[in-house]
Amino acid sequence: MKKYTTLLMLLCSSMLCKAQFGKDLLNSVKNKAKATAEQKAVDKTMNVVDTVVQKTEKLMKGKKNKKEKVVADNAVNAENITADITSNNNTELVFQTNIKTAADKTKMEKILFELDGINSVTIDADTGITYCNTNAADMSNLIITAIKKNGFNAKLKK
Repeated sequence: MKKYTTLLMLLCSSMLCKAQFGKDLLNSVKNKAKATAEQKAVDKTMNVVDTVVQKTEKLMKGKKNKKEKVVADNAVNAENITADITSNNNTELVFQTNIKTAADKTKMEKILFELDGINSVTIDADTGITYCNTNAADMSNLIITAIKKNGFNAKLKK
């Protein structure tokens, strides 16, 4: 009986060793697979980041070129505007009127802007003050006539 007990114990310890070895082997394979998966995830993430950086740099380079073109175009436009302003005798005329509503304001701005020689028209409906930027100073009578013709009072302020 002692012989069988020893044999049984030897058999159990052998199985226990095999089980421990199998468990260690399984943990080793599991850790290696985990490390490989993590490395693949890092590699994939780095590829995506590199792609985004390249595309962003490409877009920024394109925008920089467009911005330089816009700045150059704006410089040319500014020179043209400056030349126009210095070549014309622009005069701002200010009138006191009884234009008080938004509808009347819109109507009179349209009418005054259609007059030859008017560059811009601004009407403050709260105060009734009308600002007209003209090419010539002698347009005040024409503007007053147009305002009065449409049923409003007008007097030159400056």
